[in-house]
Amino acid sequence: MTDVTIKRIGYRVILAIVLAGSVAPTLAQDRAQAEQELSAVSAAIESIQGWLAQASSRQSDEEARLRETGLELSNTQQAYVSLSASVAAKQSKLAELQQQLATLVSRKAEEQQLLQTLLRAAYMGAGNNFLKTMLNREQSGDAARQLNCAQRFSSY
Repeated sequence: MTDVTIKRIGYRVILAIVLAGSVAPTLAQDRAQAEQELSAVSAAIESIQGWLAQASSRQSDEEARLRETGLELSNTQQAYVSLSASVAAKQSKLAELQQQLATLVSRKAEEQQLLQTLLRAAYMGAGNNFLKTMLNREQSGDAARQLNCAQRFSSY
């Protein structure tokens, strides 16, 4: 090799050493900055993972409460249906009893009318003594028998 070639190689080596020396601190700074950024990103990831775990836990709790509420709603609906059926049955029974009451009131009015007629007839037919006997309950067996007979005769 010639001196010129050696000099060129020497210059190149020196240039490479100088460049390497100037680049090495920059690379070290870039590496430190990259490590800081990596540390910040890792911390952010851990924070997000913690938040996701909490959110997942809250979601599970809310889903459990939702299931419980759905079950309560179902039970309430079943109770409502049962009560509605019971109310309908009670209303039907009430209507039946009201009909019976109306029938009984009507029969009572008819019987009162019949009793008034019988008492008037007894008064007119027997004078004051029969009415006095009936009103004072003297010989009540006879009065009851006479009223029963009169009722049977009037039903024909």
